[in-house]
Amino acid sequence: MRRIGTEKFLSRRDGVAMLYPLRTIVTVLAGIMVLADTAPSARSADTGPLQLETKIPLGDVRGRIDRTAVDLKRQRLFVAELGNDSVGIVDLANRKVIGRIPGLKEPQGVG
Repeated sequence: MRRIGTEKFLSRRDGVAMLYPLRTIVTVLAGIMVLADTAPSARSADTGPLQLETKIPLGDVRGRIDRTAVDLKRQRLFVAELGNDSVGIVDLANRKVIGRIPGLKEPQGVG
């Protein structure tokens, strides 16, 4: 069940209801991935806590996200969208979803 405006999703797995703030999770992960690709001098100088850099809307993601994987060279984030039976592909440089790999049965552990 998707509640508009709350960015929270409710899914059922093994009979247990779980609440997941999917967009928040991916936003934080995308921010971390972008920060991981900063210049070495910037990384060594900044010892403060991580900060949110940007939010990237994922569109209609049902259920939960299982895992993510990143290709830093190509600036891509791959998101296992369990409820959609797909893997979403996010372009981190342009900060948008560029595609989906559909037809997967509950994809898990991308990498």
